[in-house]
Amino acid sequence: MNTGGKGFTSEQIKALQTLNSKELVPCTYPWIRLTEKDVTGEYTFCAWLDKDIGTVDKENTSRLLDVWNSPKALQIRQDLLEGNRSSCHRDCKVAHFPLDTFLGYEDWEYEAFEAPFLDNLQQAVADLANRRAESTAKPLSLALFPTNVCNIRCRMCKMEKRYDGEVDPCYFEGIKPLLPFLHELFVAGGEPFFCKSSRNIIFSDAVKSQRHLYLSTISNGTVLTEAVLEKLADLRLGRVIFSLDGVTPEVYNAVRRGADFEKVLVNIKRFVAHRDAGRLKVKITGSNFVIQALNYRQIEGYVELCHSLGIRASCNLVFGTSELAPHMDDVQQNVAKALERAVALDMDYTATSLQTVLEKLPAYRNRVRKLARMQQVFGERNTARIRGVFDRHETIKSVVKKFISA
Repeated sequence: MNTGGKGFTSEQIKALQTLNSKELVPCTYPWIRLTEKDVTGEYTFCAWLDKDIGTVDKENTSRLLDVWNSPKALQIRQDLLEGNRSSCHRDCKVAHFPLDTFLGYEDWEYEAFEAPFLDNLQQAVADLANRRAESTAKPLSLALFPTNVCNIRCRMCKMEKRYDGEVDPCYFEGIKPLLPFLHELFVAGGEPFFCKSSRNIIFSDAVKSQRHLYLSTISNGTVLTEAVLEKLADLRLGRVIFSLDGVTPEVYNAVRRGADFEKVLVNIKRFVAHRDAGRLKVKITGSNFVIQALNYRQIEGYVELCHSLGIRASCNLVFGTSELAPHMDDVQQNVAKALERAVALDMDYTATSLQTVLEKLPAYRNRVRKLARMQQVFGERNTARIRGVFDRHETIKSVVKKFISA
């Protein structure tokens, strides 16, 4: 299967829709995306999978393709081919949202892309069309987690953050050979624009030179200066997602400790202005709001703010804490009001996100009730340790579940 670097026919371009289709499998992520879960080098297909597919040392990333078709990876794909989503997290968003794994291009752009990239696209389509558990294509999307270096301390974040500490340069050197085949490189953290290692990847000549490559990231927006935007103008940006957990300085600053709401808002508005003026090439500009005890009354205001900014809004419930347990009725009312507002503003993606939150609330209410009971018995810190252990051990998980359900 060789295009000779001469672009795609209209039929080949149409076939790429398979990459975002649920007709052949419930989710195409395991045929498209490879995701580094955290700084430990543990990989999976997406954040909504409960299972990892293997671990790659940060100084030996040239072995990434070993986990791509590992026994665990093959089993997850086979399960999905059989319609079995037991590996997926119970809150998986793919069940509710249309797939947008493949961001796509204008038809004429395929003429300028190199043969290795085009051939890999076709190979991925063939793997899905032929229902192969073993992928013959290389990943089309790679999500990296270089470090947990961050400049703020969000109250709900369970990550052990650092202000410094970088990853060895060989981490990215081992990844570079994959760039000609990737359609998207997602760099997470920490705060990518604060972390030197992440900046070195994002603004590298290796990334910039790949004309087909979308660069995506999630940012707190604190250091998105004019100088950063000038560098971003040289890139094809895919998904740029801002964390925005409040719409007033009092709430936002209390949630995102060390950040300044007014400055962040100025930075986001500057980004949007550059986008709208055509100085930034961005496929999706979005934001995320983590619903928690300090901010659930601001969900509707968040929807309105995102609409005024011209960015996509999504919400999810805080995890690992029982703090919302006393407020569940109020949370439900506020989410419902925000949903009504999103529908009125024709914010379809946001409405789907909020509708999904509403549907999750009964199960979430039950989970936080059980968590609160564990914390009463064992204490908050010990409960966190226990959960960390039994999340990885089925027998222990079963025993603890029986205890908290009694």
